[in-house]
Amino acid sequence: MVTQKKDYLLGLDAVVDTVSQQVQVLRQYLNQLSERLAGICSRADITCSGDTLRLENCGDEWVFGHIFCEPEGIKIGWAFSGDVAQLMPGEEVTYRVTTIEQCSATWLRAICDREVIEALLAKLEECLLNRNQELIAKLAELESITQPPSIVASATLEQLASELGYGTIVSDWRKAQIKTVAEPESAIRMACAMIESVCKHILEDKKEPFKAKADLPTLYKAIGKALNFDPDPATAEPIRNICRALITVIENVGAFRNVASDAHGKGPSRLTVTASHAAFAVNAAGATATFLLERWKSQKEAAERKEV
Repeated sequence: MVTQKKDYLLGLDAVVDTVSQQVQVLRQYLNQLSERLAGICSRADITCSGDTLRLENCGDEWVFGHIFCEPEGIKIGWAFSGDVAQLMPGEEVTYRVTTIEQCSATWLRAICDREVIEALLAKLEECLLNRNQELIAKLAELESITQPPSIVASATLEQLASELGYGTIVSDWRKAQIKTVAEPESAIRMACAMIESVCKHILEDKKEPFKAKADLPTLYKAIGKALNFDPDPATAEPIRNICRALITVIENVGAFRNVASDAHGKGPSRLTVTASHAAFAVNAAGATATFLLERWKSQKEAAERKEV
């Protein structure tokens, strides 16, 4: 009988040793996973939580919680089911936090389920993708702040022209910019032609009649009526002044094209054009074109909303 008792005790010791070894292996696995995920979360500055699961049954109640990872590593948030029953409507569960070393064997087995770990890793990947998109957006915002105004304005013009389907406007604008330094006379001609193209594109979209050979001031006057920004007495004075200034810019860009660009032949007393002259004309044309495109896009979208 004594021998049998010893055999039973030896068998029990073997089982306890096996269970202890299994728990040790699970804890070691979680610690290794924690170390690796901590590095990822730390570099990306994120915290990721897994799905809620039942950790342990306690009679009529149970312990539930979730595994989560932060820059310090993996931890477990847990609460009693009885805690939920005592919550007021709209009140959220307050989780207690436990480390891997403090987890019981039962909790470790629940946490180290393959589906639980896979779900955590999937959510971590989603957090990283979202964080990446957030960083890209912040970088784009930073770049737009640090870019010179001329670059930002150029991007706005190109975006508006592309959204309206005016691909040739983008091409004309880029050509004018390229020619500014090497061929300033050509740049002035292209700047003037670009505004003419913008006017004709908008007038054609609005089905407004215009003569194919109409000069720039004539086209711009037609655009003023079509887009309703004529400087009439009913308009606020600052707006009237801006519109008058735009008309002056248009007239002078056209005049500059006639006397300084390579659109016409020149005599010996021709006006010498520098890169700064060309840049001024091109930028003035770009600002005017942007204003016209923004005005037309806004009116076009408003009309489309009314139709819906």
